[in-house]
Amino acid sequence: MTDPLLAYAHLKPKDYKRIRRLAVQFLYQLDADKNLTFYPSIFQQFLIQNEARDIPGVDFLQTFIEYIIKNVAQSDQTIQKFAKNWTLERISRIDLAILRVGIAELQFRPGVEHSILISDAVKIADEFGAHQSAVFVNGLLDAIAKG
Repeated sequence: MTDPLLAYAHLKPKDYKRIRRLAVQFLYQLDADKNLTFYPSIFQQFLIQNEARDIPGVDFLQTFIEYIIKNVAQSDQTIQKFAKNWTLERISRIDLAILRVGIAELQFRPGVEHSILISDAVKIADEFGAHQSAVFVNGLLDAIAKG
């Protein structure tokens, strides 16, 4: 059986950085609406709003987001397991989106360098999150990556 991720072997690290950022933004938008369901029409509108319809890897982005949404319960269990003294309700929506993307990428792209993924997640948390978001995301994803 052929690895479906081989179809995306042409993507460059900068492409994955943009894909991670867009995935976080899209998940945050869905979560803010209290509806973690993938609708192609909403996704297409999101791409238009973010001028991302023609980016390299847009098909990977869609596949990746669908994977994240399909596995959100499993990701949330992982977060609960590693986030000592934190409930999902206490974690900010943006931090939760960043963590879900990070966890899914660890599962979906098992060959990805953990330090690169975590570094990108920390940068996203630093840009979009609260004062301590980057520290929180860094510690939690590092613990999850180490298993």
